[in-house]
Amino acid sequence: MPDVDIILYFTPPDGNYVEASVLIEDAALRARLNVAEDCVGGIAIEGPGGPIFIEDDFDHVVRVLLDQAPDEIEAGKSVRFDYHYEETWIDIEVSDGTATFLGEGGKRVAMPAAEAATALRAARDELTRLNALL
Repeated sequence: MPDVDIILYFTPPDGNYVEASVLIEDAALRARLNVAEDCVGGIAIEGPGGPIFIEDDFDHVVRVLLDQAPDEIEAGKSVRFDYHYEETWIDIEVSDGTATFLGEGGKRVAMPAAEAATALRAARDELTRLNALL
């Protein structure tokens, strides 16, 4: 199965997103972008069939995708992320050990379910580290 990355990112008002891992390492960039006040958070699923960007009420993104989804995926259950502000959704279908992220426009990104759960937890850990720095 091809490589897939799940990336926690933040978008400042200029529209160019910055990965959380970069913000963790660069204090000057964190200060310049004022991450806590001015940036919108999201998750990118990058790989063949993507990318899929999930940007919505960030507390909702964290609760559904970073807190709840890993356990559901590991249990072999599919997950639906219903956007808070829009009439749309992202599905994560789990079948035969594979998690397939289904986005708008027919985008489909598949990866091993165990890797998807691990990557979502890693994004949650990055958020915890970044929050400690802000």
